Amino acid sequence: MAEGFAKYLGEEFEIFSAGIEAREIHPMAVKVLFKKEINISNQTTDVIDLKLLIKANYVNTLCCDVPCV
Repeated sequence: MAEGFAKYLGEEFEIFSAGIEAREIHPMAVKVLFKKEINISNQTTDVIDLKLLIKANYVNTLCCDVPCV
């Protein structure tokens, strides 16, 4: 969802989304954003690329299934 919103807001940045494991996009996320005219149905979930992470200027983290510390 964060990737979809970020891409919707503009093309000023290169936006990537990844996690510690690849999963399916939750169908509810697709439905919710579609109501805002944001289509994330073609997005993929990817595993973090360490080389890309090292080059990043900004990193946002989100936790939903595991406790954040």
